[in-house]
Amino acid sequence: MQETPRNAPAQGDGAAAKRRLFIAVVALLIVLAILVAYYAGHKPISLAGVSSLLAAAGDLLLATILLALGGGVGRRLAGNITASSVPFLVVQAALGLGSLALLILALLAAGLFSAPLAWGLVALLLVVFGRSSLKWISSWGSLKELRPSNAIEGAALLAVVIVLGLGLIEAAAPPLHFDALVYHLELPQRFLAGRSLLVPTDNPYWGLPLTGEMLYTLAMALGRPQTAAVVGFGAALLACVGVFALASEFGRPAGWASLLALLAGPSLAASSGWAYVDWWAALFGFALMAVVMRRDPPWQVVDAILAGTLAGFAAGVKYTAAIALPAGFFAIWAALPSRRGLRLGLAFLATGSLVLSPWLIKNLAITGSPLYPYLGGGEETAVVRQTGYIGSIPAPPLAHSLSLPLAATLRGYEQGPGFASDIGPLLAGLLPGLAVLVGPRRRRLTPVAVYLLIGWVLWAAASQVSGLLVQTRLYFVLVPAWAILAGCGFLGLAQVSIGSVRLGRLTGALIAVVVGLSLVQQIRGSLQADPLSAVLGSHSPEEYLTRRMGGYYAAQGRLARLPSASKTLMLWEPRSFYCWPACISDAWIDTWYVARRTIGTPEEILRSWSDQGITHLLLFNAGMSFVRANDPRYTEADWAALERLLQDLTPIETIGDGYTLFRIDG
Repeated sequence: MQETPRNAPAQGDGAAAKRRLFIAVVALLIVLAILVAYYAGHKPISLAGVSSLLAAAGDLLLATILLALGGGVGRRLAGNITASSVPFLVVQAALGLGSLALLILALLAAGLFSAPLAWGLVALLLVVFGRSSLKWISSWGSLKELRPSNAIEGAALLAVVIVLGLGLIEAAAPPLHFDALVYHLELPQRFLAGRSLLVPTDNPYWGLPLTGEMLYTLAMALGRPQTAAVVGFGAALLACVGVFALASEFGRPAGWASLLALLAGPSLAASSGWAYVDWWAALFGFALMAVVMRRDPPWQVVDAILAGTLAGFAAGVKYTAAIALPAGFFAIWAALPSRRGLRLGLAFLATGSLVLSPWLIKNLAITGSPLYPYLGGGEETAVVRQTGYIGSIPAPPLAHSLSLPLAATLRGYEQGPGFASDIGPLLAGLLPGLAVLVGPRRRRLTPVAVYLLIGWVLWAAASQVSGLLVQTRLYFVLVPAWAILAGCGFLGLAQVSIGSVRLGRLTGALIAVVVGLSLVQQIRGSLQADPLSAVLGSHSPEEYLTRRMGGYYAAQGRLARLPSASKTLMLWEPRSFYCWPACISDAWIDTWYVARRTIGTPEEILRSWSDQGITHLLLFNAGMSFVRANDPRYTEADWAALERLLQDLTPIETIGDGYTLFRIDG
């Protein structure tokens, strides 16, 4: 009798396996059917929510592509100048993104830019620089600088992720922050509509350097306003990562202290998601410092050219960021105190001025003044506007200017008068620790300290020219250097003990308290604003904007419902993003002031407005009341004339608690 092999399957096992497979498939189908039936009646997310999430994912994807493209372009342009470290990966991104901004400027100036062309341009650049971009991305994965090495660093990383996560959520929601609606997104909207570098007569901010706005124009051409805001968040993210990595070269505690000092400032943290351009200045300012502080190989002319290019890009963000040029010059000279250092500093200045020049040439060609809208322009309106604008806010007390770092810390409040930003206590509070930092670390920091000191001096001098120039946000180009010094100040304190008390632990505990309080403030603010509801689609954009902006957004919607031929002039309301092109903004909050000094009587002003095709007037009552109480430029005769003009108009309705809409009967 033949024996059955030991490992042979028994008869019927194949049929049993098929039956189990069939039963399993049927069971799975039943599970799926139950799930479908359940969620058909218990919808966790609506179709609007799915659409909103997909749109947000698209914004993130497009922003990532643009940032990676910037990194690839910068990697190719930098050649062998930069090393494969986190600070120089950020330098490469800054170099490439600044170059892309100048390219968009050239295309707009030539009238060749549009949404289809933007897609074609990005596709072409990816073909040319795609491999370089992939290498730039892959370089991040092989680096270990950003990984926490202990529980304390893990807690610090968690705090940073929460802060930046809140900024990203804000960026992904419909834009609503003041300057974004006045010009950071409003001008790109106009450029895209006109497919050229339009010259809006009602928005003098057109004359500013617009590096950030050029990148927002490209992002909006590919996506929508939120895409631009997420790209702006990317600039903040890169700057923060760069600050941490560069400060960590002095010691890991310095890196974490620098980053926490930076993000413990409520205005610094929150504005990462506002679609502003201040973080672009910070990004270029960081990249400049990274090049100035490089150690190996010794500095050459090519390094001066790279640093000058980055300083020129910073100046191309806003005029006040041009302090990076003189501050960078003295930083280079401090790093190389010799004739050679002087020559390299002059090469730096020449390169930076050349990179800045397209913005000055733009203004010179169109207005006759390179520093328009603040100086020149030729027309009477420009002269009156400039004189009034500069003098609209008096200079701060001299003591505030002379003690800027401390004054900006203690007297700075977001949306408050004067410094108008809250930078937190750590940037200034940790600096005294530098006094006990010794050895090569302190010497290496000398150029950074010189850069910051020169920047402070120029900031103080500018604030005495006009109170408008005291605002901290105008000088974010200094913030990365400030944060690095603050982090190294913590390192100095950490090296000292008083008896059995280690100052590092005590200071670290104080930093933890500050960061914890800042987190509570920022989380509470985010929960109240609830931008996540707009990102998830649980509230429509209209519901979200109405809830957060109240009468303003309601007024914008009312203007949109006016007859198509209507044109509405707004008084004391500079935000026109949601009503353009049907509205004319009061961008500098001076329309009535200028009209009174260039046109004259209420009757003449009304006739002039009618001749311009203006059919309606939107009066922002709260803005008018604030200006009347705080702006010394106006006289009682100006306010009496306004009252006479309003009496000749037909009131249509009061919108919310702040706006009145009038019809102009021409």
